[in-house]
Amino acid sequence: MNDHAAVPPAGGPLSLYIHEAAKRRLDLYSAECPLEISGVGEVWLVPGASGNPIVISQVFLLEQVSSHAHTELTAGGLASLLGERAAAGLPSESIRLWWHSHAAMPAFWSATDEAAISSFNYVGWLVSIVTNRRGEILARLDIFPSTSQPLRRTFAAALIELPHSDEEERAEVRAEIQRKVRRARVPRTPEVRVAVTAASARRNWRRSA
Repeated sequence: MNDHAAVPPAGGPLSLYIHEAAKRRLDLYSAECPLEISGVGEVWLVPGASGNPIVISQVFLLEQVSSHAHTELTAGGLASLLGERAAAGLPSESIRLWWHSHAAMPAFWSATDEAAISSFNYVGWLVSIVTNRRGEILARLDIFPSTSQPLRRTFAAALIELPHSDEEERAEVRAEIQRKVRRARVPRTPEVRVAVTAASARRNWRRSA
């Protein structure tokens, strides 16, 4: 069962996965933007599974102000995403990824990055990714201080791409269609009435000819 509220265990191996489609979207965002670019993502913890797997299922691009050396998300962009998810019945607690690109610069954790990660301390724990246009990528998990754990802990993690089958994507599309598409109620015209109307039209046409 996926869990967005549980805290990842501090000990033992850590497995960080990203769905193939999400990784492809992340690479495209980084490659197609000449500036630094950033966003958030949906993350799920799979409790009880071997390797304490954490799965990144989606990435989102939000409204932001960017330059060649800086990117800052707008409060309105994040609020809009959370509002859309709430309207769709999706948990805001699963938004536990902050990703960004350093554009043409190397992928590393800058002082600005550290401050940005700390600003998410209200979520309890956060996955962060830094990448660039050359495809370099780093990932980490931060568990912020709490009443039960007063120290902040940071763990480097290798990002493992998770194949996304056509059937899985088809099932997701079907579910999305079910949520967002409603069948219009169109009154059905009886076939007999259609036939009579057509016959009347033919007679009227002959009379006018």
